[in-house]
Amino acid sequence: NDQSIQENFHLSMLFSAMKDDVKDINILKGFTADEYVEIRRMIISMVLSTDMSRHFVLTKEFKELAENFGSNVDMWRESHDQLMCAVLHACDI
Repeated sequence: NDQSIQENFHLSMLFSAMKDDVKDINILKGFTADEYVEIRRMIISMVLSTDMSRHFVLTKEFKELAENFGSNVDMWRESHDQLMCAVLHACDI
């Protein structure tokens, strides 16, 4: 896999470390299987959004959301994954 190499490495290290019970750092161990899958999906999506090779695509998508949703909180709730990715990407810059 030649895409998002650094981000995929970080994800691999994160989930590998959480499997290691010796360190007792699995913050997801208390969740149900379904919750774990959803949270894992969100974490992966958010970390991959920090890849600077996708900066302009992510910026464009966020601008489109902002133009379409404005200050309508209900509309933003439907796109909370994209919003969290945009916030993490901005923090990473």
